[in-house]
Amino acid sequence: GDTSSIEKKKMTNPGFIVGGIILIIIAGVFNGSWNASFNPRANLAVGKSESHSDSSSTPVNDLTYHHAFALFQIYAVIINIPICLYWAGGVQRVSAILAETPPVSIFLVVIFSLIWGLGTLLFGIACKIAGVGLGTNLSMGIIAVIGAFLPLITENTLFSPFGGIVCVGLTICCIGLWFATRALSQRDEDERLAKSRNENGTDFPLSLDDVEEDSDFATSNNMDQEVTSREKDPQKDEKKEYSTLQKFLVCLLTGATAVQLQFAFIFGAPITDLATGKKPAILPGRTPFGGSAVIIWLLAISIGAPVAIVNGIVSSPVPLSQSLKAPWWRHVRLIATTSLPWISHIHIYGLCTTALLPEKVAASIAWPLLMMLTNLWALLLSKILGEWKVASQRTVRTFVLSLGVTIVGLLVLMCSVVVPTNAEIEQV
Repeated sequence: GDTSSIEKKKMTNPGFIVGGIILIIIAGVFNGSWNASFNPRANLAVGKSESHSDSSSTPVNDLTYHHAFALFQIYAVIINIPICLYWAGGVQRVSAILAETPPVSIFLVVIFSLIWGLGTLLFGIACKIAGVGLGTNLSMGIIAVIGAFLPLITENTLFSPFGGIVCVGLTICCIGLWFATRALSQRDEDERLAKSRNENGTDFPLSLDDVEEDSDFATSNNMDQEVTSREKDPQKDEKKEYSTLQKFLVCLLTGATAVQLQFAFIFGAPITDLATGKKPAILPGRTPFGGSAVIIWLLAISIGAPVAIVNGIVSSPVPLSQSLKAPWWRHVRLIATTSLPWISHIHIYGLCTTALLPEKVAASIAWPLLMMLTNLWALLLSKILGEWKVASQRTVRTFVLSLGVTIVGLLVLMCSVVVPTNAEIEQV
């Protein structure tokens, strides 16, 4: 049938593989860019921070971090639903497939989608408190390690030459993560030293406000404080700081929760089997090319998004009315730089792994390449946003070392594509 002929093309057509790799690179750039838009200095998803002489009661009719993140997820859901419904073959076909799916499978997809939604929220917080560069590197590094190790367990390939190469690559990635944690600790020391010099009147190239804005989006919190009521002390949260351990734990939780989405696809296998025709059923319409997994994405994004939406509304110290008065062009910037890149990277990666690349190439090359490009692009943006102005040369060297070691680990993971699994050895 159509499925088998497409699968043969994937295995033999170099154009499919080259096209898939190019699209993975694009997806990595998208995934590494959307979180940077929440930096006030970028003036994209949130309003640019300004100083106010009597700002404790001055309303700012613009988006601040919490509401912007909630809107980012709302717009993402609105954009994603029609894409998934069309790509899955229409509303009737989606309804029929879900009706044929065992309730337990749908329940487990819902549970793991909620956990993944928490991971998306934590990823935003990680980049907010640790910076786009380090927050992305640590979080994505953890996701890459756990995400590459889980299939070894679920597919019973841990004790094979293929599993051995993957474990070597993961070990190197873990060493890179250790250096990244060290760089985070060193940069925190640099920030404390910079603030101490500022407070003592020592000549230093950056003001305290610059240090806070460059390092962890603190000015977004400052801006939140400026528009609260007179009764709330605007200084209480303005100087809130996070320890290196707290930042690392947020990144660790980000990786541990975000990677749970893999289980949504594992337990959602009956959905993809029905969509592709592997499981016989009388269904209306047909699933277009590359749309076998979009129903799971429809459920995952729609169910996971409310976690960040509710948190953004409840946690924000800014009245919702202030964000509702934000100019229309702020919403356009937010959609263009957060919701669209985030949704695009998901579906581009899904298209590549399900329709363009052979399964082993998708697992061994596409996933590490996506993580690598995400980290590199986030690092470039963090440099542009000035997150490293306060960092010493020692800190920068440590971070570059962590990035280099992690990339070597990801390259080793890519080499696993030429190493046979136990099943492939038995076939020979």
